[in-house]
Amino acid sequence: MTTDRNAYYQRVRGIFDDIARTRDGYYDAPSGSQQRSHTPWQRLNRFHIQKLLTPLVRKLGLRSCLDLGCGMGDFSHQLSQRFAFERVVGVDFSPAVIDVALARFADHDGLTFSVGDVTTGLAFGDRKFDLTCCLNVFHHLLPADQLIAIDEFCRVADQVVVLEVKRFHVLHRLLTGYRAMGMVDIYAVHIPLILDRFAEHGFQPLTIRPIFYLHALSPIAVLVMARTGQLQ
Repeated sequence: MTTDRNAYYQRVRGIFDDIARTRDGYYDAPSGSQQRSHTPWQRLNRFHIQKLLTPLVRKLGLRSCLDLGCGMGDFSHQLSQRFAFERVVGVDFSPAVIDVALARFADHDGLTFSVGDVTTGLAFGDRKFDLTCCLNVFHHLLPADQLIAIDEFCRVADQVVVLEVKRFHVLHRLLTGYRAMGMVDIYAVHIPLILDRFAEHGFQPLTIRPIFYLHALSPIAVLVMARTGQLQ
């Protein structure tokens, strides 16, 4: 099936703009509900990511972080507070969610937010961030744009990239039909193909961490990639 690229991203941006206005940016809050919190799976994933990062931040002396697809900015803020980075920049392609992030965290030193699109190029120079994170975004990119996104991750990251992916998985397909919130398409990936693209840019996997402890049961995985030779 052919997808009109511009129409697809315009529709997705509109969905997340609406979520910012009606749910304070919490994409997984039920429509019409007063609930304003992430799902247990998102909280679990964020916990594990911070746990994975702790020894790397210490060993490599990571001081700056780019959070791509930052949404309302809560994870950017968590990273800033936990690791005391000198600079954390949150970027999202939805202007409305960036407005929410700015309203919430405008007074926090070293934490800034801006609108940007990883598929059309980020407004940062090469290797400007020690660490680049991208959660809950990659699976909403069209397959060709997923490869472009990896190119950008590697271009702006000096040392480490953390990427959450939805992999092809029968359980995920049965439960979601490869749709999020019943509205947004999910483009699952084959992890070996993702690793090949990173390898072209000189990045190798440090960790491939399923969100569930049994890899066979986990449709969601976190890849921690490091520039080759970084830990030697």
